[in-house]
Amino acid sequence: MPDRKHRRESESSNSLLVDNLHPGNANGARLDRAMVGAQRLDICTRYRAELERLADWLDRMDNNARVRVLIGMAAYGWRDWSKGTFPTFKSAYSFLAQYFRPNQEYDQTALPVLKRLARQEAEGRLVVRVRPPRAALDATLHVWTDVAGRQEAWHANMPQSDSTRDFVAWFDARWQEKDSIGGPKLVAKAQQLVADNGTQ
Repeated sequence: MPDRKHRRESESSNSLLVDNLHPGNANGARLDRAMVGAQRLDICTRYRAELERLADWLDRMDNNARVRVLIGMAAYGWRDWSKGTFPTFKSAYSFLAQYFRPNQEYDQTALPVLKRLARQEAEGRLVVRVRPPRAALDATLHVWTDVAGRQEAWHANMPQSDSTRDFVAWFDARWQEKDSIGGPKLVAKAQQLVADNGTQ
């Protein structure tokens, strides 16, 4: 997290908001507004809260909008990733399900939002990839195209830049790396894992 001096300098130099996204803060409200009718959204995140509000954003976006989400950090308490081997699709959706496992118990209250995200995934509007801890990204980035076709960015814990284009290139490069693991129905598989473990 940038310190206050760094944050002030960044905001004055490139107008990009630099702060972690928490429910109710100014940056969250800005993104909520920006997603109305938005045409496209790319997210690199490490925060569960953003996954929970993502379904709302998708419902507000253009009907043909597509969202790519790259989850850059392991959920709290994650201990194993394919026992040191290259990640598999199965370990990828298990990894995603960990975001909904507070106190080592799968959070059944998360199922409604996971079902919404799985539906949006099935419709081709949402694609999710995850990063193993050995290739973790301690960064938060949102790059979107708004209803008027303007491209904007919001970031935290990112190298500073004067160009939204640089953030687009950074995200595209990370998305294509071999350490960014995805597959069909990743969210749906995670949702099923949470549901199946609800009685434990």
